[in-house]
Amino acid sequence: ISCWGEAQLEASRLSAHRFVDLAATLETICGITAQGALHCFGADLGMPEPGHRFTAISGGAEHFCALSEDGHPLCWGANTEGQSHPPEGLVLSQVSAGHFHSCGIDTDGQARCWGRNAEGQSNPPEHLRFRTISSGWAHSCGLDAAGRAHCWGCEGRHSDLNVGDACSPPTSQLTAISAGDLWRSCALDTHGEPVCWGGMPRIGG
Repeated sequence: ISCWGEAQLEASRLSAHRFVDLAATLETICGITAQGALHCFGADLGMPEPGHRFTAISGGAEHFCALSEDGHPLCWGANTEGQSHPPEGLVLSQVSAGHFHSCGIDTDGQARCWGRNAEGQSNPPEHLRFRTISSGWAHSCGLDAAGRAHCWGCEGRHSDLNVGDACSPPTSQLTAISAGDLWRSCALDTHGEPVCWGGMPRIGG
């Protein structure tokens, strides 16, 4: 792990390890080693029960979700909206921790979400199958098998804030997607160019 800023000193203590995945929350960083072991530093958000080997991890604002070797999601940290409490028996191929919610893709390619749903961010379209997914601050996005973007969770967007529509992605083919904060989303097109939509205007233009 290479870190800069406040995390630099603590990360140096893990220099003997080699990691295959890494995630950060506001004040905590966790990584998974090649052996599936979990190491965290920074603010204490707790840890999952011992005895698991992990393959992937994702960090939200104050919680983490990771996939065990058998595909079961384990989440820990803040659980004020149920973001750290995935449905029982869920098996996922991918997981993404958002601000107050989390999402994943099950073995059939269907998006599954849990946690806060005031804006509809935990209510994915059931008729679609996804190959990648991203949970943001108050919305979620995913790419289907054809590379088309689909986003949900903009039901509570305040029109008086002059917010762009984060749930109206471009119709072009995309290769990667990220649902961000403040109703903005970005993606990469097939040429590697970034494409962004939604979001609040910056103060001063």
